[in-house]
Amino acid sequence: MAIPADAIDVVDLRALTDGGFVREDLYRTVFFLQTVADTPFTNLIGNDSAITSDKHEWSFDDVRVPSTSNAKIAGDDPASPKAATGSRVTNRTQISDGFLQVSSTARASATLGDGDQMAYETHKELMAIRQDVEAIALTHQASVVGNNNNTAQKTGGFSAWLATNDSLGSGGSSGGYNTSTHVVDAPTVGVGRALAWSMVTTQLLALFLKRSDPQYLMSTGALIQGINAKIVDATIKVATPQATMSANNPPAAQTGQGWFSGVISDFGYQITFVPNRTQQAYTGGGTSSNVASCVDVFIFDPNKVSLGYLIGYNVVDLGKKSALRDDRHIAVEWLVKPHREDAHAVIRDIKPSTAVTA
Repeated sequence: MAIPADAIDVVDLRALTDGGFVREDLYRTVFFLQTVADTPFTNLIGNDSAITSDKHEWSFDDVRVPSTSNAKIAGDDPASPKAATGSRVTNRTQISDGFLQVSSTARASATLGDGDQMAYETHKELMAIRQDVEAIALTHQASVVGNNNNTAQKTGGFSAWLATNDSLGSGGSSGGYNTSTHVVDAPTVGVGRALAWSMVTTQLLALFLKRSDPQYLMSTGALIQGINAKIVDATIKVATPQATMSANNPPAAQTGQGWFSGVISDFGYQITFVPNRTQQAYTGGGTSSNVASCVDVFIFDPNKVSLGYLIGYNVVDLGKKSALRDDRHIAVEWLVKPHREDAHAVIRDIKPSTAVTA
């Protein structure tokens, strides 16, 4: 039996002005491409909360090299005492922040997330600031001493610190800690080039001889993909896994593997590949004919670098500047702290668009 013509139906409700009275089947959850901040470098290294000033200092030192002539005559006087060694380095904190304004109407309204709009926006902005910190930390950024007027203070980036073990494109030069000015200098970018796996093994040897134990090789996704492609096609030699076969024992089902999570170095320890979606590319040096988008390739020991926090991520309600709006400020004051810059390596000026070679 058909519905009476004068009965109110859902069709009638939808036909009312401005969308009618029917709540559509709209799933009340907002989906992000990322559910957490995409910060692999920050997640892998340490956090130093013992920062007590915007100018933070620490020291580098070494145990002396082995001596093969260390033999003494019984009863002899000791040799001259060893002189003091070591060096003192400095980095500056940087403030990174976000500011939110949400109207009272937006906070009172039912939204797709079924929650307070200010809480929702705060969650988003905290993720965004964490990603800002990650991106800045990996750059060539020189440290800058702020003047509390028109110059914001900046921390020296991890890439800028690395000067002992840095491979450079043509025309490039190292940055690193400047003992005269007590700031971290930015490196000069070189001409873009292809990554050769021999560049990686050269740095791994240098780090081994420095008594460093790096665990990660990190770069942008395209570069990590390029490394994997050359492992798969055996340009970079690896042992090929073989299925166990016999007449009475057919091999188990095999899954084709198009990527490798890492390699075992020549010195027996695992180097895990870390694709970083937040790490930024930069423009290589040279003339207009060979300028290209370039990236850094980091080889690092997570136990010998940390992010220090003078003020951790801090959310402050600024109250109602207006009866119709709520204001909220989010800030963090932080710095990059390589415990030893020579415990890490960087291969600079690499074009991810160019095939990796042996």
